[in-house]
Amino acid sequence: MRIAWGNAIGNTNAFVMNNPGTGTGGNKVTILEFLTSNTDAAYSTNMTGNTNLISGTGSSCSGSNCQSLGYYSSYTNPK
Repeated sequence: MRIAWGNAIGNTNAFVMNNPGTGTGGNKVTILEFLTSNTDAAYSTNMTGNTNLISGTGSSCSGSNCQSLGYYSSYTNPK
């Protein structure tokens, strides 16, 4: 899922990945946030007041998997 702009405010979990599986290089991040500049913290969506930014469910979300958002900065498909 690609997200651009909008708000995720005051939730227990702003985003949840449900058993996204694992890829060749590790976890498949299935939530991608649009960046407004060349820094991985420049999310376009206003995210404040959430207990957790992201969490995950299912066997592929164990350990450090499902603990971060992916990101993209153009309208081409992210890699």
